[in-house]
Amino acid sequence: MERAFIINKESKYYKDLHTYYDLLNNQKDFICKFFNENNIESKMYRMGGNGRINEPFKECDKKEIYLSIIPTKQDLVNFESILNKKEDSNGCRSFKKNCNLAKKFAQECIENQIVINAFEPRVADYFDCIYGCRYSRFEYNHKLYVKIDNELLNSIETPEGFQEIKLSEFHSMLEIFEQENKDEEQ
Repeated sequence: MERAFIINKESKYYKDLHTYYDLLNNQKDFICKFFNENNIESKMYRMGGNGRINEPFKECDKKEIYLSIIPTKQDLVNFESILNKKEDSNGCRSFKKNCNLAKKFAQECIENQIVINAFEPRVADYFDCIYGCRYSRFEYNHKLYVKIDNELLNSIETPEGFQEIKLSEFHSMLEIFEQENKDEEQ
């Protein structure tokens, strides 16, 4: 069963989603600054570690933090000796854990309270008794639109802050949103 909603800014899902966006933006700003200060050219990177989710690592977790990049030619000149030889499935090469740059990165993540493992809230978690669903989501004119597909949705109470709308309204707003974004790209 499909249902569509406009999510109120006061809802827990909306707040959690925007907290997640803030964590990603903070992480991105930190990476840009760190890369500039350390002459890393790559724009493609991965960071992570075994540890806390959606909160900063503590000093005792520092050794779990890693940084990987898809190195540019200049990055290879500058960092070949401290990058692992083997690429991951995304083409990234990790900085060796014991190199000074990796240690500096981990320390600055701790000092700046950077969330290493930011995970997006799952919309299904805001409904009772739904453990998974297909969904689509977009934000347009300061409104968050969500369409959810799950066979149990018809018998479940709508969470606080979720205002149900007709599927046709969702699809018409999605068309407008997509058209405006397409126009902006051109």
